[in-house]
Amino acid sequence: MQISCENFGITKLGQTVSLFRLSHEDGSYVSLINYGAAVQAIVVPDRNGNQTDVCLGYNSIMEYENAEDYSGATIGRCLNREIRIRT
Repeated sequence: MQISCENFGITKLGQTVSLFRLSHEDGSYVSLINYGAAVQAIVVPDRNGNQTDVCLGYNSIMEYENAEDYSGATIGRCLNREIRIRT
């Protein structure tokens, strides 16, 4: 496995956002950005062996900032709050 880091863009507040890519030797990879710990892309082979992105992610930081949803976010409104499940 290989891990790489590149610049993904700059937010409206001037903060630099990085994209981290975790790549496998077969060409599969997962891309994460440090803006809400969002999953930006998951690229894996389909049944025919063609690499396919199976994640709904945006291609720019501006799209993440303007989005009304939390696409790809792994951190949400419940962070550091206890969740109780009633049975």
